[in-house]
Amino acid sequence: MTDAYTVLRHCPLLAGFPDAALHEAARHARVRSFQANQPIYEKGEPQSNLCVIAEGLVRISSVNAQGQEAVLIIFDSGTWFGDAVFSPRYRAGLWRHGP
Repeated sequence: MTDAYTVLRHCPLLAGFPDAALHEAARHARVRSFQANQPIYEKGEPQSNLCVIAEGLVRISSVNAQGQEAVLIIFDSGTWFGDAVFSPRYRAGLWRHGP
């Protein structure tokens, strides 16, 4: 399922959007593919996009000081992440990563 409109239509976050809005969003969307274990974002990198998973799984993890990975959550198809872009602090340029 790599058609942007279809992906957006199946995303629960956008379920109440009218078709015209989804078609408009799809025109601005970019479909990207990733290999297994390929990073989508690096730790601390600002997330300026809302991502919707079309196929497969996305693992959100962190590595501690000893180099051990901790899986925080696993997302499935239809799930979204990067929703910090909706934060008023983010839009105002106040969003900061870290302490």
